[in-house]
Amino acid sequence: VLVEGPSKSAAKRAAREGQPMDHGGLLPIAHDHDRDHHHDEKPQTLQHASPEAARLAMQLTGRSECDRIVVFDGNPRLIGTTADIEIHDCTSTTLMGSIVTRELQHGTGLLLPILS
Repeated sequence: VLVEGPSKSAAKRAAREGQPMDHGGLLPIAHDHDRDHHHDEKPQTLQHASPEAARLAMQLTGRSECDRIVVFDGNPRLIGTTADIEIHDCTSTTLMGSIVTRELQHGTGLLLPILS
């Protein structure tokens, strides 16, 4: 999904609350889902990411490869990039989902030899 920017509802909410709608205008979101931070390499959705990641998220919109509108919660830094989205629901015009993240284990990869 190509992330285009904040959703219309996020923009309206920011206007009501007097928050700027730029990359620094972060809106808090609330999830009723479990927020345990798992230390494995399985993909996880934003609802299951760390509380810090959820706090920085806002509702974003994007376009799928077949030009469908996709709405999901994500960090505003994603605007202008592509992201993997897991679709959970839909309406006649909109797909609704959550961003898929992956944990990286630093230092677990193969070490490359230094050539001189």
